[in-house]
Amino acid sequence: MILRIFKSPWLSMAGRLVLGVTFVWSSIHKIQDPVAFALLVYDYEILPAVLVNPFAYTLPWVELSSGVLILLGLFTRIAASAQFLMLLCFIIAIAVNLFRAKVLGCGCFSEEGGNPIGWDLVGRDLGLMLVCIQVFFFYQKKLALGPWLWGKFKKKN
Repeated sequence: MILRIFKSPWLSMAGRLVLGVTFVWSSIHKIQDPVAFALLVYDYEILPAVLVNPFAYTLPWVELSSGVLILLGLFTRIAASAQFLMLLCFIIAIAVNLFRAKVLGCGCFSEEGGNPIGWDLVGRDLGLMLVCIQVFFFYQKKLALGPWLWGKFKKKN
């Protein structure tokens, strides 16, 4: 019964919607103010200083593109994989700083740094990782542009 629900094309479509909106929304303020995001990344003390700026300028565009792709149903498994890996990195960065007892904003959805980091954010990201897994393994073609485009392309060749 649970596996049948997990395989539902409607659940996959809802998962794509949740992931797409989440990642597009979270990218917007980072793209608008990359310097503030770079400072937040620096405060996490995970990356060497030389990598902070390239990371801070690249990550929001990866979030935006993976969010748009997953919403459209284009390269869905690649987008879900990228989002899974980003979430894994976020969880590691949050957990490391929780163990260090640092008080930081998560940098998720606002210019002010977002919510303070906590185990609730780890739980949220783990939940989103489960959605990535569902979309990756049980991706259905409901309201997805990719299968339609590839079908048109195959018919012409």
